[in-house]
Amino acid sequence: MCDGKRIAIHERALRKGGCRTNPEHMPGAHRDFAEWNGGRFRRWAAGIGGSTEKMVDAILKSRKVEQQSYRSCRGVLALAKAHGKELLEEACAKALPLTPRPGYKVVEGIVTALEKEREEADGDDGAYLRGGGCYESIGNENDGPEGDGG
Repeated sequence: MCDGKRIAIHERALRKGGCRTNPEHMPGAHRDFAEWNGGRFRRWAAGIGGSTEKMVDAILKSRKVEQQSYRSCRGVLALAKAHGKELLEEACAKALPLTPRPGYKVVEGIVTALEKEREEADGDDGAYLRGGGCYESIGNENDGPEGDGG
């Protein structure tokens, strides 16, 4: 109802505390959430890689009600955008054997650790490197500050 006028009618929910909603009456963000399903998440994960697909499948199966795992799946899959598909795939491969009930926090922690490890391995990136002849004159006692040999 809006200003005393009926604007929509929904079927009556027969279950106590239940509700029925027409997706067309929902805000866009809620409608998108209503369209989520296990198959959609599995296809999205398969596009990233086999380990990610197995991880998402394990997350979906970890709850009695599959819908309760959708946010966790969405979070895991969003890590591909933030950290790259390859890093997410590697993190999922490492996370799968670690826990019987995987989730976002486990994968996110591994992705962060892997990214930090790679950054440390590439620590010389951006460093100023001098050529081999740069220090040849340091040990020469004849070179003074003025360069006149004394």
